[in-house]
Amino acid sequence: QNRQVTEVCAAVGFESLGSFSLLFKKQIGFSPAGFRTRAKEKKQMQQEQPRAFVPHCFLNTYGPGRQDDAI
Repeated sequence: QNRQVTEVCAAVGFESLGSFSLLFKKQIGFSPAGFRTRAKEKKQMQQEQPRAFVPHCFLNTYGPGRQDDAI
């Protein structure tokens, strides 16, 4: 969502933005702002190249070009 990181920090029970950011980065591998940036980039890529995000198991079952069979 478009909530500020400080809002999310408080909503999940942290009083310190620094503590929240440190733990977030330790667990996720990115800062909260970096995570948000990557999520926006991924969403944009999904809109531009939707087939690149089709699950592999779906492709194995239905194959590319068998879209009519999936309906």
